[in-house]
Amino acid sequence: MKAVILTEGGTDIGFGHIYRCAAITHGLRKRSIECTLIINGDSSLQNLDIGTDFSINNWMLDIDNIKNLYGDTVIIDSYKADKNLVKKVAALFKLSVYIDDYKRMIYPSGIVINSAIGADHLNYPDISGVEYLLGLKYHPMRMEFWECEKKSINRQVNNILITIGGSDMKNIMNLKIKRRESFRPFAPSIHMEATSEYFEIDYPDPFMMKVYKIRPEKRDLIPAVTHVDGTGRLQTVRKKDNPLYWQLIDEFRKITGIPIVLNTSFNENDPIVCKPEEALDCFLRTKMDVLVLGPYLIERNS
Repeated sequence: MKAVILTEGGTDIGFGHIYRCAAITHGLRKRSIECTLIINGDSSLQNLDIGTDFSINNWMLDIDNIKNLYGDTVIIDSYKADKNLVKKVAALFKLSVYIDDYKRMIYPSGIVINSAIGADHLNYPDISGVEYLLGLKYHPMRMEFWECEKKSINRQVNNILITIGGSDMKNIMNLKIKRRESFRPFAPSIHMEATSEYFEIDYPDPFMMKVYKIRPEKRDLIPAVTHVDGTGRLQTVRKKDNPLYWQLIDEFRKITGIPIVLNTSFNENDPIVCKPEEALDCFLRTKMDVLVLGPYLIERNS
């Protein structure tokens, strides 16, 4: 078997899909499956270190760029490719596998993987020739899955979801910490200087009092904070106002390419924490992984 993995990424849209596909490539090769990773992207990828080799190829602009590739299986992880392009690519291979985040399109024949909690309730269409692998047990092969196969699924979820920033995050937050209704949204905290890149406004709003339209091309990148109507309950963060929080967001940006973190009140069905001891109490009785308390980072022993 030889697999070809097609994805996209760069400074304009982030690197989440790339890191996910790098993990898939790594896992397949460990199982002696020949694998080629191809990324549609810009020059920012030339020095990107993802732990595996890849080629930069504008396959989304010209399908002829991949017609001569040898492989019997194609894995497509893309939110920019439309249905017509996906169909043309699938026709070049014996088997097509699609990594889907939340019912992005009606896929042609092949296997659709959506590992989000509750994915089996998204009412995917019953189409001849399309098989669906839905739910957490089909998570698309993050590095931790390959290295920690004997650990429990909950431990693996702890290791992977923050790095992906995907549609699972809202559900995980509710299951592990907030324990509240799934329809209640979370807020995006964003670098003030990046606001217009993700939202259809360009002015500060630091208090999470209003919702604004998220740019359509960015909604797939931040599904955990995107409401069903395409809006987000915005909180802008300026470095001069809150340097520690701005720096925390910036560390996430360095890893993912996205200058946004999910923000929600620090509590578990009780009053919002106001003191360090209250924060520690909430941390210990819930399943959150890490507590950042001022300049301190607190982790669990196990």
